[in-house]
Amino acid sequence: MTANNRGIRSANWHMTEACNYRCKFCFFHRVGERPATAEDAGRILGRLRSMGIEKINLVGGEPLLHPHIVKICHTAKELGFVVGMTSNGSLITDELLDRLQGSVDWFGISIDSADEAVEARLGRGAGDHVARTKKVCSLLKSRGIRLKVNSTITSLNWGEDLRPLITELGPERWKVFQFLHIRGQNDAFAGELSVRQEQFEGFRLRNRDISLAGGHTPVFESSQDMLGSYMMVSPQGSLIVNTSGSYETMPLSVGMEKADPNIIDVEKYLGRGGVYDWK
Repeated sequence: MTANNRGIRSANWHMTEACNYRCKFCFFHRVGERPATAEDAGRILGRLRSMGIEKINLVGGEPLLHPHIVKICHTAKELGFVVGMTSNGSLITDELLDRLQGSVDWFGISIDSADEAVEARLGRGAGDHVARTKKVCSLLKSRGIRLKVNSTITSLNWGEDLRPLITELGPERWKVFQFLHIRGQNDAFAGELSVRQEQFEGFRLRNRDISLAGGHTPVFESSQDMLGSYMMVSPQGSLIVNTSGSYETMPLSVGMEKADPNIIDVEKYLGRGGVYDWK
């Protein structure tokens, strides 16, 4: 059984734990695998393509810190993927985009608050992340790269109205995530940053009425929505399973052969909009 037979058409490849930010809510910074070489990356991408994966989202950590990121993006494009990347945006420059030209279709830029002080308290940058993000989003759109914005909702920002900021950034997609506690990853800050379901719902009600570029609407994902609904791939190409609230890995082919909702729940994947018009 291939991933495509199960309805799973996209994957998040967590390429590296390395990051130049120290976001307290980060749920992927301690998995104990080295980044793939360029050669190994080609094999991992080829395996995913043969499983019917159409869209690959390169994530981290900070994927732009992967030593072979440019070559990997070009390889993914040559294999026929729709290529996305999720980044904090701090390393994006004109020169980098010249090197990535034609190989990245989507950039997901992460920003959680319109308040620089809140972002700094969260560990996202040192007090200039909001200003930097505005410049980066403008640069990406000027290059014809499709823009998504990701926001994590915590105890520090659940009361915000982010619609003015998101409207200024102008993304096609805005994904809003409730803080997700993954044991072994962000335990130290779970008590400080967790938000109750009613608080997350309050944020959703406050921010849902916004029309994004292309007439799209925001996507809100609770912590329960995220558990077991993503195809997550480790730096070395194993399948990462998070249904228990912590991480375990298994061989990619084995995990995808099993139509087991305790590995990936296809109904949840489709229900949260895992497949959309990404082309």
